[in-house]
Amino acid sequence: GRFACGLLFLMQIFEIPYLLNIGSADALLYTNTFSLLLYPPFMLIICDSFFFPERIKRKREYAIFIPAAILILPLLMQSMKIIDLSDICSQIITVAVYMTFAWYIFLTIRMAFKINTTVKGIYELEFSDSTDFPHRFAEYVKWIPLYVCIIYLVCFVCNDVWVKFVRDILLSVITTWFVFFPLDPWREIVFS
Repeated sequence: GRFACGLLFLMQIFEIPYLLNIGSADALLYTNTFSLLLYPPFMLIICDSFFFPERIKRKREYAIFIPAAILILPLLMQSMKIIDLSDICSQIITVAVYMTFAWYIFLTIRMAFKINTTVKGIYELEFSDSTDFPHRFAEYVKWIPLYVCIIYLVCFVCNDVWVKFVRDILLSVITTWFVFFPLDPWREIVFS
């Protein structure tokens, strides 16, 4: 989970084509597609690694990125002016992006229900305490990936510089909260 989280932050380097061509519609489309298709599977891997560490199969886990990589590559090349996609090609890629994203949304909702089922199972144990940190963490976190996916979808559909700017600020706040909440340096540890 920590590896995937670190990789998620390193992926920001792939937004450089947008930063070099801020006024370009092609660069904006590339960066919005990149975020829409790469961040949801990373969040799934992070949640899977954190809540279900015993089930991890690394090679199969990262195969989830193959459709996203295939769709992002031509948009990256177009944003860097290496190729020029025809209107028909662009429409086909857009439809494929929506279909891939719908699959990621399905996986994200399924993950939230899996986390919910696991937490309910823990609550039913004899020594379970609903104020315990892992329980509260799961309750807060289970729907965050879906909310983040919706934010990315709105940004992709609008495809506007100002919408992306608001998205970046909003997601910086969510990410900071997500990182600080599990660490929770202010939490008092009570020894019984």
